[in-house]
Amino acid sequence: MSSADIRPLLEHSTIDIGTIVFTERPNDDDVVVIPGDGLRLSSHDQSGYPMVRLEHLSRDPQSTPTGNWDYQRTFTGIVVGGHVSVLSLFGVHFGQLNLPNGRYDLRLLRRRDEAPVQEEEPPQFIDETIEEDELDGPTEDPIEHWLLQFWPNPWLRAIEAGGRTLDNPTVEDLHDLLADMNLRHRFVIFERLDLEPADQHYMQVYLNDDMSYQVEYREGGADQHYQAHVPKPPEMIGPASIAKLMVDWARDQQGWREAVKWVPTPL
Repeated sequence: MSSADIRPLLEHSTIDIGTIVFTERPNDDDVVVIPGDGLRLSSHDQSGYPMVRLEHLSRDPQSTPTGNWDYQRTFTGIVVGGHVSVLSLFGVHFGQLNLPNGRYDLRLLRRRDEAPVQEEEPPQFIDETIEEDELDGPTEDPIEHWLLQFWPNPWLRAIEAGGRTLDNPTVEDLHDLLADMNLRHRFVIFERLDLEPADQHYMQVYLNDDMSYQVEYREGGADQHYQAHVPKPPEMIGPASIAKLMVDWARDQQGWREAVKWVPTPL
């Protein structure tokens, strides 16, 4: 897990988080506004410098962090392009968390601590030799704490004959799944989870008795289902070409349709 703790200076009681692209624009509420490619948080921290913690998780969190969180919301299928920044309303950059390009789910939480009782203090002498910018920044503990947790959104899933699933597999992962196939566990299914209709966008590989492969893909329905025969590859090469074919299909890379001879699957 990687993280960043940032204390932005409040301007007009808002904190901006971006750039985040929403595949479907979520609704606003009294805490979060979606002005475009990002989040705008409504903050009322009396210290003027709330705490914003950004976390990158390897998977979805199984529980809520300890604390009296009074607001919680989850956004699914957002797109991040390399980093997420904490900004002011006018675009002043306070800090960021680097994230690999890709699709994520996001959980947003907020909690508030009780404000300390303010005691009147006598005026303090400030050394005029101190630079003005040295006086900038938070001098009190934050009242408001925001937590934004990002984890990869599964848009690809591999399923082997034994029932094991693997989300967002790499080409190496697919190679290993294909190499583990045998005459008792003959198939691997690789599906796109982000396309509609659900369960109708996939590529599957079946191991034949002669150790050749039947590869099939479907693009939305039975009338868009195609198959190809792939001879048994040399043992030193193994199923590397098929693993690459599957990844190229999933990412819609050029050349995958020409890599083998596809024919419609009989209905």
